[in-house]
Amino acid sequence: MWRSVVLLIAFAAVACSTACGSSGFVGDCSGGQYSGGRCVSTQPAIRWTAAKARAAALAFDFSPMVPGRLTKVRCRIVARSAASGARTLCRGVFASPGQSDRPVVVAFDLSGIGAINPDCSVNWQTSPYCSGRNRTATSSDAGSGSDATVVEREMLKAAKDGAFQPPPAGHHYAAPVECRVDQAHGFHGQPIYLCKIAISKLPYGYLWEWGAWYEGSLHTHTTDPQSIRTITGPFDPPW
Repeated sequence: MWRSVVLLIAFAAVACSTACGSSGFVGDCSGGQYSGGRCVSTQPAIRWTAAKARAAALAFDFSPMVPGRLTKVRCRIVARSAASGARTLCRGVFASPGQSDRPVVVAFDLSGIGAINPDCSVNWQTSPYCSGRNRTATSSDAGSGSDATVVEREMLKAAKDGAFQPPPAGHHYAAPVECRVDQAHGFHGQPIYLCKIAISKLPYGYLWEWGAWYEGSLHTHTTDPQSIRTITGPFDPPW
């Protein structure tokens, strides 16, 4: 069953029909339930304000891809979307270890259930979290020696070698792979990363898997099912 592959497809809401609530497709009922012919959220919605956006921006941590935090932030809500979502534009100072503080302008997507993610469709030139238009920074942008980069490389290799569920017929797992810390000390004191692995010829299709790099090898739910989880139900991708 395709529980951990998320396909962000425009017609996903149509495709879900009665399967809503049990598959791993975004746009079905991930994070909610199917009721009355539509998807209904079971989580309380957040009404975003400038103050709430500022608090979220100050708490936002994009390590290890982009070490550092925003300070002296002022935010405003510039757009609102369905399901209580919003976009905020924040001005402030970015403080990063070993570097001089610098003024930045950062856009964030704010979900109706409280998630915050960089929005690289606008103001990406001034955002420390963007490496290009519509492209968030990854550990690979900072160099190839970090554990996150090693996990990205080994995750793709494991996926291609059949360690996880097979890709859809006619497709294969491919770069890019993007990993972010999910639990800072979750596996024998080492970070557990949540990784997004691309699927060929599916520009909005991904395999999501958790993994850790420990004592020179990759550990996932395949090798350590009691310590590293996998997706077992509805799942809202964090980015």
